[in-house]
Amino acid sequence: MPFDIKEIGEVSDFDDLKTKWSALLNELPHISFFLTWEWLNTWWHTYSTSRDQLRIIIIKKNQKLVAIFPLYVQNRQTVRFIGTGEKEAEEAATEYLDIICSKKLAPDVCALLHKHFQGSKLTFIFNNYLEESTLEQYIATLSASHWGNTATCGISYRAKLDNTLQEFTSQCSRSLIKRLNRAQKKFHRELNGKIESYSTAETLSKGFDTLKKLHKTRWQSKDEKGVFVSEKFLTFHNKFTQQAITNDWLKLEVMYANDIAISAVYCLQYQGSCYFYQSGVQDDFKPNISPGYLMHLIQIESAIKKELLYYDYMKGSIDNSYKAKLSNDKRYMYNTTLIKKSCKNTLTKVKWQIKQLRDALI
Repeated sequence: MPFDIKEIGEVSDFDDLKTKWSALLNELPHISFFLTWEWLNTWWHTYSTSRDQLRIIIIKKNQKLVAIFPLYVQNRQTVRFIGTGEKEAEEAATEYLDIICSKKLAPDVCALLHKHFQGSKLTFIFNNYLEESTLEQYIATLSASHWGNTATCGISYRAKLDNTLQEFTSQCSRSLIKRLNRAQKKFHRELNGKIESYSTAETLSKGFDTLKKLHKTRWQSKDEKGVFVSEKFLTFHNKFTQQAITNDWLKLEVMYANDIAISAVYCLQYQGSCYFYQSGVQDDFKPNISPGYLMHLIQIESAIKKELLYYDYMKGSIDNSYKAKLSNDKRYMYNTTLIKKSCKNTLTKVKWQIKQLRDALI
């Protein structure tokens, strides 16, 4: 048999997978940075607890690594993706989760994984995955043995990039683009506007501190804390950004008007896309030049010049998301919980069905 399937349960073995893991991802342009070894391994070393157990499934074909299912068992009862399951107040917000494999091998990989977990009585929780992903195919194979509860959790908004900024902006709201063009002229001509990059080991600390300050101030104005108050969140990003710099992925930039920081973005450039991960904005800056939107437009223009394929805002709300205004492509994202078909789990299934009926009536 050409395929060989194996579980990785030891952290040291996970640590040693970096080279082969990265080599596989280099062959898969549809996989995001969230599934890189750097992101998931850093998450595990930051967020995992003594009650969590690694359960990474690797599949080889003719001795070559061809698929990875990066899982762990949380509290000895729930199978999750590495990168999910932490407390909401400190979450890294890992998205675009999937089985790491080529689309060509997806049917074979799903069949192997189905057989591998066939007798498992554990609950599966899969968060933030995309429609038409390999994971969606795998979930379908479990329908004979498991009951599932799937809900839309958001929309992935992207700017599919054209050859020029003008070609892209012609697809957006005319009034918004006019407003941003006026704002950009004012930014440069009247406000001594500039964009500073903090994407090196020497400059990272200053840029990250500025991002953190802007983000905190905005959330505190809404009487909320935001994620930058979490020590685990900060520890995770302190570790990950160093690796992102080494791999030339990090794009951390700050917008200044009259030497005042008014907007900052934390992006990752990976496999032909620029992913917008986090931001901070001074909403009360006068004159109002819409610094958040203006910063996104500047990032989109930069991505076009670099001949990237997408500027990816990642998950946004289904209704009235600001991310929709400078995008031209969207994909639905889902959360799914799967439980083994059994008498014990019948009540849970009935509760799901009742909730689905209620939601349909709203």
